[in-house]
Amino acid sequence: MSGPAAGRGKPSPAGSRKPSPAGPRFSVRLFLAFRGMRRWSLALPLALLAAGTVLLARGGQLQAGLAREKGEPCELTAELSGSLSEEAFQTAQGLPGVEAASLLWQLPGTLVYGEYQASVTLWGLDSGCLSGSWLQGGAYPESSAMAYLVLNQAALKAFQDERQLPLEAPEAVDWQAAALALGSGAGGGMSGSGTSGSGTSGSGAAGGSGGTPVRVCGVLEDGLEEPRAYLSGEQARELLAAQGSPETQPVLWLRLENAGVRGQAAEGLAVLGLSAEGEDAREADWAVREERRNLYLGAGAAILLCGLLVFGYQERLEREKEALAWAALERAGDPARWLRQAACCRWGLLLAAGAALGGAAAWLSGTS
Repeated sequence: MSGPAAGRGKPSPAGSRKPSPAGPRFSVRLFLAFRGMRRWSLALPLALLAAGTVLLARGGQLQAGLAREKGEPCELTAELSGSLSEEAFQTAQGLPGVEAASLLWQLPGTLVYGEYQASVTLWGLDSGCLSGSWLQGGAYPESSAMAYLVLNQAALKAFQDERQLPLEAPEAVDWQAAALALGSGAGGGMSGSGTSGSGTSGSGAAGGSGGTPVRVCGVLEDGLEEPRAYLSGEQARELLAAQGSPETQPVLWLRLENAGVRGQAAEGLAVLGLSAEGEDAREADWAVREERRNLYLGAGAAILLCGLLVFGYQERLEREKEALAWAALERAGDPARWLRQAACCRWGLLLAAGAALGGAAAWLSGTS
């Protein structure tokens, strides 16, 4: 039949390619990922990832502890066999990690405030080396007719009466107006014979007829637990002479940025021919812990990498086993992309599971 009817027929499709589907929802991809992880062969990479996470966590704990201890404040002293030249002093002051340097005279003493006494260590050094927050007053003059002291907060808490009862509310005392006496030696045997000093009053009688009158010019919060009374080096020498003590050779005192630079500062002093007093026992312990930290971090990273390689190899074998199915899916278009996304989800799930197991194991081992 010819004519218009001959041209009638089924309309041809707009295109020869089928529209590709938009793809499954994320929950479907997670389902595919979970389905691909339901095999016993995943136990090995999961165990490796968990073990690597445990080792990395332990290494991180050691590093955190080392950083905390090395960041603590630190002081260093060195004995002097003779006089220290100005050039050597400036060199020591400029060593890496040194914040302040001074010649230091140390002697024990007993402060008397009314019926209260406090055994302190007198530190004679430059006032510019004082560090901390001022609770009262300020630094002492380098030269004065009368001894001026700066007490740290630990010294205030050290005041006790004959019954070993502490001074009440020592921070409330106006120490700049208080009358104090200084005796020699720890627990110098001086008893308060004057009027009792009130715990909250502004002044107290200096007890003991043999004590040297002193004035407090400031109270410093230096963060130390040792009761200290700071004064100038000149006043420290005069107190030693007044006590009839032989002339004492000072030591070189350095305040460091932190305890971690102590070894470096000690090496710098050794170049100047000075020997640092004492040895920080923590340095040997730090060296051992640093070796353990490096071992944990290195082994943890290696085991973690092994777990990832094993899982990648298993994924490759799984892909080869289902080569025909993958080829069919690739001819279909987008479904192959879905499975690749599901494989990426499996990697993420494996890493999350290994990290969770390893973190839980590290936490349990740390609390036990």
